[in-house]
Amino acid sequence: LEALNARGTHCDKVKVGEPIAHDSIGLPIYDGVSDGIAALLHDMKNDGLLNKEYGFYQPSSRCPESGGEGSSLTVAQLTGIWMISFSFAFAGLIAKFVTGCTNKRKEKQKGKRYRA
Repeated sequence: LEALNARGTHCDKVKVGEPIAHDSIGLPIYDGVSDGIAALLHDMKNDGLLNKEYGFYQPSSRCPESGGEGSSLTVAQLTGIWMISFSFAFAGLIAKFVTGCTNKRKEKQKGKRYRA
């Protein structure tokens, strides 16, 4: 997203929070010097130098600044989920009513059989 914002595209997307972790790319290193380089990189990471360099080379966004929390969903955007929810609830009530009516009818028919 940062690279796309640097080109001025995808400006309608909002970044929520900071990344949890950055994924580093591995480099093939000769075994004789790998321990020393690994120790150096760990020291640089612990001292905060890698994060500083990452921030320096991070592309700057060309998107216009839009402060605040962003926009919330409108009633029109929520209409679909409400319609689906109420449709399921209404279908459940109809099914309960029909089941109750058929059970009463079956009980009446059983009662007539015993009387005859």
